[in-house]
Amino acid sequence: MTAAEFAREYQENYGKLFYYVMGLAKNTAIAEDVVSQTFLSAWEHRGQLRGEFKPWLYQIATNAMNKSWRRDSYLHMEPLEGHEERPEPKDFGVELERFMEWQRAAQAAMILSHEMRRALALHLKGLTVTQAARQMRVAPGTAGTRLWNAKKIVRELCQL
Repeated sequence: MTAAEFAREYQENYGKLFYYVMGLAKNTAIAEDVVSQTFLSAWEHRGQLRGEFKPWLYQIATNAMNKSWRRDSYLHMEPLEGHEERPEPKDFGVELERFMEWQRAAQAAMILSHEMRRALALHLKGLTVTQAARQMRVAPGTAGTRLWNAKKIVRELCQL
């Protein structure tokens, strides 16, 4: 495929591919990144094209979107135990009770959705709701709601 042919395919397919990826990502910035990566990958591997360009291009975009989802889920998954020191049970008194409460809270947090667990983790790091929202790429109201729901569920499960 020559550079002129690729440029023509780019012009014909950019808009449609962007809206396809936007439907998957639900985020303009992510869609723009994935579409850019898709065309870059298509250009770099144009010698491997066997058949029609458009289905090949959409498969590259789908794979890039799946890779983005996997990468994001691994990057943003933070275990709660890294945010707070575990109290050592020195005797069967107050320390043991605190340790057991901490364990119940950690177990309860594991049933939260990824979004709620992330909001809770950012809160435990000391970020404000606005700062957490920026990191999660959501509106502050959404971040606040996720945090409130996460705290409510943990409290109910731990009976705190």
